[in-house]
Amino acid sequence: MTALEATNLVKVYRGGSDEVAAVRGASLKLEEGELVLLMGPSGSGKTTLLSMLGCILTPDAGTLRVGEETVVWNESRLPAYRRRCFGFIYQHFNLLSSLNVCENVQVPLVLAGRRSASDELAEHALGTVSLAHRLRFQVSELSGGEKQRVAIARAIVADAPILLADEPTGNLDGENGRGVMALLRRLAVERGKAVLVVTHDERAVPYAHRVLHMEDGVVYAS
Repeated sequence: MTALEATNLVKVYRGGSDEVAAVRGASLKLEEGELVLLMGPSGSGKTTLLSMLGCILTPDAGTLRVGEETVVWNESRLPAYRRRCFGFIYQHFNLLSSLNVCENVQVPLVLAGRRSASDELAEHALGTVSLAHRLRFQVSELSGGEKQRVAIARAIVADAPILLADEPTGNLDGENGRGVMALLRRLAVERGKAVLVVTHDERAVPYAHRVLHMEDGVVYAS
């Protein structure tokens, strides 16, 4: 089943009389249970496209369907789409140093008003990424690979159907990078998640079901 479908998305940045078309009619489809890579050179529009797919950035044109619903680009409705439909994973982890591991994973649940179930769900998510034994650790006590796995636990704790990852192996060595990609692949295959990974890392290719390329704001099939 199709989890996400973008059709002819466009994003133009304007500064005074200058215009830069970051994304020029990009289209892609993401199915449940698959891991797709989006690769391309810096400046090709990958991160801008990912932000539109995750309802963080509003396109200037085009449509986005999440499941069977067409996204309405209304600022009052976008936070609900983000909480309900997406888990986000970032290159720099974006963990809060003032919170311990469990508390970091709980953040999406707290924001969604699900605090009462947050302890159990966070522990389960950390178990999925093999970090239940780090539950009460501080972020500063973790390795880079562990931090990224905590970030993945945070992304899956609310059971969002779509995972969007921006350079998730960018700050990791080879072994940890492969471990993260294997985990994302497993979440797609075993949990039915639709996973889209923006990356420059060629080592990620063997873990993908499909590879897309982006150049000059347009997405091409591999």
